[in-house]
Amino acid sequence: MTDRRTLLKLFSGLPLVGLTVACSETEDQTAACSPRPFHDDELCVLCGMTIVEYPGPKAQACVDDGTRNLGFCSTTDLFAWALQPENATRLRRAYVHDMEGQSWESPDDSLLMVAKQAYYVVGDPRIAAMGLTLVPFGDDRRAEAHKQHLVDNGVDDAHILTYDEIDWDVLNELSSAVGSMDFERAREIMGDM
Repeated sequence: MTDRRTLLKLFSGLPLVGLTVACSETEDQTAACSPRPFHDDELCVLCGMTIVEYPGPKAQACVDDGTRNLGFCSTTDLFAWALQPENATRLRRAYVHDMEGQSWESPDDSLLMVAKQAYYVVGDPRIAAMGLTLVPFGDDRRAEAHKQHLVDNGVDDAHILTYDEIDWDVLNELSSAVGSMDFERAREIMGDM
């Protein structure tokens, strides 16, 4: 017959077993949450535009149980989605194109990186799917070099932000800047970058 002390020992270990199972499920979900190539007919979950038909860096959000990736036609669309309170609890991990050496017209999907690890240049005059966008770089020195290129060419307010520094004010700044853009000047500044 089992005595009281044995039962207490047995039951005291149950929370640890539950915690271990919960942690391993989270690790499995994170492992399943990896970037994937965009499909030719994939639509942006925020605006409904066909993702691959537009230039600039794109994004993905791994949601819910970690087995579903949502596609976004721009980094600004990703942040507009992620900053909504109802989506914050769904987001497991986000990915963005590392734009180091990438074609603006057609970034390489094999170079998607974890969005929280990127450095975002604000002030790039090139137009992406939804107007001006945040240009992600995986290396802070590359982001700084890109920002300096912009400043050297007259974009005095170009600056770098981290993932956690991007908020609605930043997105509104990008949105309102489109109306005052000199697109000919933008082409001169960026050339073939």
